[in-house]
Amino acid sequence: MKDPAASLRQPELDQILARVDRLESESEIRRLMASYQRVNDAGSASGVMPAWGDLDVPAGDGTAREQLDTLRSEHGCTWTGVGLSPEGWPHHDGVAVDQGVPRPDYMPRMMHFLTNERIEVHDDHTATGSWYCWEPAVVQIDGAPTPILIVGRADQRFVREHGRWLLAHVDFEEVFSTTFNGPGWVAQPHVAYGPAQADVDRPRETR
Repeated sequence: MKDPAASLRQPELDQILARVDRLESESEIRRLMASYQRVNDAGSASGVMPAWGDLDVPAGDGTAREQLDTLRSEHGCTWTGVGLSPEGWPHHDGVAVDQGVPRPDYMPRMMHFLTNERIEVHDDHTATGSWYCWEPAVVQIDGAPTPILIVGRADQRFVREHGRWLLAHVDFEEVFSTTFNGPGWVAQPHVAYGPAQADVDRPRETR
């Protein structure tokens, strides 16, 4: 049986291979984002998320920094936040934003749902992606665990290194955050929460 590829000219074959690579890259980036959010949500190296109703069980070892580090570029990754209270979410290097603050001290539970995906592979080594993010969470406000709803936009930059797509930049723009049983996002478009807020709401022992 004649090989169909034998009748293709090299430019045509190169075009097909490039299209396949782009589709495979998009799929790998999609899996990367799923892994990134799964580790963030579980907050533990095991990937097991504690029961939401049992807040006495801590969320493992914070944001499982070692696991998150395997998902970022060997040249580093930066995280920035827009629309968030500056006292709660400092901008810094890394894919985790806890700055060493244990998750139970500021955000014991969270779960990210990503929609409206748009991935663009620009060349063999760089890509960008954007998503809408819906995130129910439990945060510490005035020392009490409080259910909130967060809606935002996520924009990421990716690089391919040694054949793997990895995170190079994580950007989150908060559209609103409001308490679940509060007045709603019109009357309450933002609530203060985050690692820095833990220092205000719930003093911790020096580690």
